Amino acid sequence: KYPNNIHANCNMALFCAEIKDKKELEQSIKRIVDLKTDDIEDLQKISLTLCELKQHEHANRQLKRVLLYKPFDIKVLHYMAVSCYNDGRCAESIKYWGDIIKIEPENSIAAYYKQMATDTKNGRMIARELSYVYQVPFEEIKNRVKYLNDCLKKPKEILRDMWRHDDYFLSIVLWGLELGDM
Repeated sequence: KYPNNIHANCNMALFCAEIKDKKELEQSIKRIVDLKTDDIEDLQKISLTLCELKQHEHANRQLKRVLLYKPFDIKVLHYMAVSCYNDGRCAESIKYWGDIIKIEPENSIAAYYKQMATDTKNGRMIARELSYVYQVPFEEIKNRVKYLNDCLKKPKEILRDMWRHDDYFLSIVLWGLELGDM
């Protein structure tokens, strides 16, 4: 009924992906990409839909437009970094995760992914497709929780010193406080 309705088109693409209708999905993606809008909420809906559909190159182009409106939005910068990384552009992804760290120096999520992208770029790690979810992978969550539990076994004096002088400890504590709750 409303062929230019962005939310309807995005939802149709997600539905086609869910039911594995490849032909209709391709057509839906083309419709989404061709929709014209300057509305920031519509641009975000298109971007996030393309991210979810793993259309990294298309998502990247839309996210660049979103960044014009929200250049300091941590999640948008993360989505941009992931889209670059998943599209094989490690150097660009490193830049965007670095931008997050400039905004929030204690951001251990961005630091984790920036290091991973650096390792991939330098051949120390094999690239794998990343999720757009703004969180470290489950295995890293387990490592961090273990690290925090091990730290809590230390004497109070050492913990006080770590709190004041250990940037890694502080970043992991702050990460842990926000885990699952922005």
